[in-house]
Amino acid sequence: MQEPSAADGSPSANAGNDTALNLPERPVAASPQKDPLPQMDTLPPFPQSRIPEPPAKKKPPKVPLWLLASVLFLVGLGMGVLVMRQRAYSQTIVVSVNGTTITRDDLFNQMQDTVGAQTVHKMIQNILQLQFAQKKGLAPTDADVEAEYAKMSKRPNFAQAMAQSGILPGDFKQSLRVQLAETNVITQGVTVTEADARNYYAAQSNPSNPAAQFYRPEEISLRAIATATQGQAQKALTELGAQTPFELVATTYSLDTSKSNGGLLAPLALGRSPLHSNPALEKSIFSMTVGSQIGPVFFARQWWIFRCQDKAPAMTIPYAQAQDQCLTGAKLAKGTALNSKRIQQEFTDFQHSSNLQAFWPQYQRVVAVH
Repeated sequence: MQEPSAADGSPSANAGNDTALNLPERPVAASPQKDPLPQMDTLPPFPQSRIPEPPAKKKPPKVPLWLLASVLFLVGLGMGVLVMRQRAYSQTIVVSVNGTTITRDDLFNQMQDTVGAQTVHKMIQNILQLQFAQKKGLAPTDADVEAEYAKMSKRPNFAQAMAQSGILPGDFKQSLRVQLAETNVITQGVTVTEADARNYYAAQSNPSNPAAQFYRPEEISLRAIATATQGQAQKALTELGAQTPFELVATTYSLDTSKSNGGLLAPLALGRSPLHSNPALEKSIFSMTVGSQIGPVFFARQWWIFRCQDKAPAMTIPYAQAQDQCLTGAKLAKGTALNSKRIQQEFTDFQHSSNLQAFWPQYQRVVAVH
């Protein structure tokens, strides 16, 4: 769903540019919002470069509350893995459009043009971070990664989220390895108390915190049909009145990308979705019952028909279930305040001593910014 308008080949050595670790700020009052993939125990993003990533022609596109930090990492990682593996299957047909085929090679080339530079940049950064932790004797072991994965796999909806993301377990475990390395580096020599953990929980379960990790507002799942004109919306409404399945009508009439999934949108959270910019529409939608329908309504420059697929009440995760995550979050907050300056300098020195080479000319600039 769109946001509403106002009306509704030679090797290249690293060039010596500094890449700074962009550590989280001391207060950890907010945490990532949800996304298609699980994240490990409230970890903030791993320290990133302050140097802008190479520009892209397009930005890659935002499902349970504890899901966002890994999303950005895993989407990039998963994209990189797909790109780098594709050469083995270069002529496999991906889709056919009226007899014209799109092969894996076509897909690879397009992905290189749009997200190749960012993906390589992110992969380099992750490798440097793991090597940095290893040099300090703080790299997680395989057993550490497996233990964390086993713990996360017990969380509600974990299997569903993994299936929806399309990320393989091995790739997800690699993301956990990076996050564990981050935690080990940032929290070296740090201890926290039960009181610290409870204070962290209080901030992360506060309904007034729009990014609260342990509070999930009311959610609604919708199917939608979006058309450019009211006339097209009325035609879709007429077919729905004739008992044509909503999924089929959405596939036929809708302009929204959800048409490929029968009009099904990602769950919307009360006060945290694009609908929040239109209070009257948000109120109408969250007043719907399962199976009910509203529209056509004009929103974000299109005419919409919505049908309620499912609803979930607001929920607060009890402290007993979140205790381990709160201890980790509190430790990260304290470690960031105590260690960030020192780690920043150590990582910069490590980066300067690293040997980076680009064997594909189009990625020489990516190597240079490290």
